[in-house]
Amino acid sequence: MIGYLDFEALERYTNMSQRWWRYRLDKVPHIRLPGKILFKASDIDEYFRQFQKTPKEIDISGLLDRVVPSRRNRGPRQGAS
Repeated sequence: MIGYLDFEALERYTNMSQRWWRYRLDKVPHIRLPGKILFKASDIDEYFRQFQKTPKEIDISGLLDRVVPSRRNRGPRQGAS
């Protein structure tokens, strides 16, 4: 289980640079100790959840009807014998 992370561990945990995190420090929950800033892994996970996007259901048949014209609606093929 991951508990508290310093900037270096946070960078590895999230694959986001220390500079990226320092820029957003006022928006991210953290613990400020003398000479050290720590982040709770669960707080970071929660912070990321606000940016999570859920894909919408896709109507495949409707999409295909819009993208691929029906052969019934086409005229005779050019160059066909």
